[in-house]
Amino acid sequence: MALQKNSVRMLCAGALVCLFFASSVGAQTQEVPPSTPSPESELEALLKSYQDRIPTQNAIITASISGSISLTQDPETPSAHQAVTFTVSSVLTDLDRATITWYQNGVLKEQGKGKKVFSTQTGAFGSVSTVSVVVLTTEGVLVTKRSSLKPLDVELVWEADTYTPPFYKGKALPSPGSDLRVFARPIGASGADSSFVYRWKVDGKSVPSASGYGKSTATLPGLFLGGKTATVEVSIASLDETVRATKSITIRGVTPRILLYEDRPLEGIRYGRALGTTAVAPGNEMTVRVEPFFLSKDARTNGSVLYRWTLDGGTVPTVESSGSGLVFGEYGTHRLTLFNDGSAQKMVSLGLSVRSTASLFSSVNKLLTVSLGGKPFSDNGSF
Repeated sequence: MALQKNSVRMLCAGALVCLFFASSVGAQTQEVPPSTPSPESELEALLKSYQDRIPTQNAIITASISGSISLTQDPETPSAHQAVTFTVSSVLTDLDRATITWYQNGVLKEQGKGKKVFSTQTGAFGSVSTVSVVVLTTEGVLVTKRSSLKPLDVELVWEADTYTPPFYKGKALPSPGSDLRVFARPIGASGADSSFVYRWKVDGKSVPSASGYGKSTATLPGLFLGGKTATVEVSIASLDETVRATKSITIRGVTPRILLYEDRPLEGIRYGRALGTTAVAPGNEMTVRVEPFFLSKDARTNGSVLYRWTLDGGTVPTVESSGSGLVFGEYGTHRLTLFNDGSAQKMVSLGLSVRSTASLFSSVNKLLTVSLGGKPFSDNGSF
């Protein structure tokens, strides 16, 4: 009986221990709600975060001096084998007292106090050279600047949209009212012509419509009114602007020039020999053709150019027969045919005036004295 009581007591004691242990564990694992920070602590944390972002005095001085030092080169767009001068400058620190070291392609070239200028020479087209300058200021700030030398040139070729007759070996020249096309070709560039940005100018004024990426050809209308000259300039640059070049060309406009040629039925137009101030017809008939050199192609075909013929100072009649033994054909055009219906030789003074209805240029005049033979006798002895 006593043994049973002791067993009961031990079981109760164990149960109490287990209950106490379980309650202790539950108390430890119970989630504690977070405490809400006070406004004062939040303000202190915010001020501390801003204080951490404020640069020190030394950092401000270093950044200011470093930003004030610049490296320039002259010329900005050098060609191949051309002298280039580099200059380092600053508005905040005295570079005359600074230690300046110059490197080219990693090789030390010059070093010393106040060496603000360095001269070198570019290589061949397509070559790349890097110039670096290291500046140690009296404030103890170390600054490095770099520049790349990539010699590039631009070839400008132009063509005028003007008329020249067949077999003419010269260049078509621009005239009032004509379009001018200018082609830019980079020399010494590794990329294609279309991989550059082109900026076109005429007489110093930008031409936005002709400028842009890949626009290596510019069509420029109406530059030569009054026969003036025009200066066309193009600046090209790679997309990252590490390669740049500028080129300009001055082009002079001309007034259209007219020449007269004989047009024979069997031989055609005798382009090999222009008529001068006098001409002798091979018989009693002669066809004269006008060739307007350097006339705008549009003006030549759209009817804005008029041909006015005169005979001995008077206007050529609009009818075929003049009543004086001469017959004209194709009045008002670039061809005119003369016939001598008489038996005697005739000398006539033929004049021509070419003008533009759009007032693109002043009238261009030509005078020709023609000797026409008499009409040959027929088999029955009549004229």
